[in-house]
Amino acid sequence: MAAIVSACGTETSGTTAAPGGSGETTTTTPAIPPPTIGPESSVIPHQTLVDEPGIGGVFTTAAADDADELASLWERLGLDGAPPPVDFAEEVVLYFGVGESGSCPYLGLSRVVYAEPDIRVYPTMQDSVPAGTACTADARPHAVVVAVNRADLPDAEFHLWVVADDFSSREGVTFIAPGELRPRSGSDYPALGADGSLDVGETRIAYGVNTHCGVEWLLRPVNDVTWRAVDLDETDASGIDPVPSAWGRANDDIDLEMTLVDESTLEATALGTDVTVTYTPDPNPPGCD
Repeated sequence: MAAIVSACGTETSGTTAAPGGSGETTTTTPAIPPPTIGPESSVIPHQTLVDEPGIGGVFTTAAADDADELASLWERLGLDGAPPPVDFAEEVVLYFGVGESGSCPYLGLSRVVYAEPDIRVYPTMQDSVPAGTACTADARPHAVVVAVNRADLPDAEFHLWVVADDFSSREGVTFIAPGELRPRSGSDYPALGADGSLDVGETRIAYGVNTHCGVEWLLRPVNDVTWRAVDLDETDASGIDPVPSAWGRANDDIDLEMTLVDESTLEATALGTDVTVTYTPDPNPPGCD
């Protein structure tokens, strides 16, 4: 990445003799290598829908999980026409509001990367100038919108950000719950989002719920509330960290179909089973080691 300073710089160039020894010279620009990624990072295949400067905001991200959300994103970015068709059964759309220097704009998107240690998905952008070039410190918008296969996204929770570096605040970061954007596992219900919101009468799938300490307490808040089981004694669960045998074993990550019956009743059924556990709010979880 080019150095960002408060003064405007110019791109380094060189001269070479013209072929044939005519004495004329031609100006050449050094090739700019693509940005590198860390050893524990991987590239996510993508289809570029938008890669344009001057569009959208800076240091902001979003995900569009269906056609309505994509249409809303398209309108919010002020893009002309209708968005391109996306197979949302297999794909999801990610938006990265990159900030670039006005004097050293990016050439465009290079790759979409998943950095596992940081649980981060971010774009790498192709520099237009060599590393160390002095560039203005203004941050001008450069919108990147891509479609990626759901199966290529992490199973675990992750977040979207515009660069590989750590962020100083959560503003502009999009947090993705475990499995939120992954294939739907044959369920007709949408995924429970990272905010854990669920309306009365609504059903969503909570993917990858951890059962390290059993399921007496749900280790996934719903509506900013912790929930405790009221009927585990009516199942065949047993042991210090009880889990219904049909749900699997303690320490397994399970996918739960969650229905908010009313404000004080939450029903959870493991996908592929007919065993349901009923939960009620309890603000005093004992903790889990």
